[in-house]
Amino acid sequence: MTIYTYSEARQKLASVLDQAQVNGEALIKRKDGSTFVVKPVTS
Repeated sequence: MTIYTYSEARQKLASVLDQAQVNGEALIKRKDGSTFVVKPVTS
């Protein structure tokens, strides 16, 4: 599982979304240590 920094996620949003599509989720971590999950929504 790939963990992106907030800055990386902003610069590479398409890659973050592709990673979430392939692996089921991608993580984004802020400087303060809080972590967020990006997941695809199935229809």
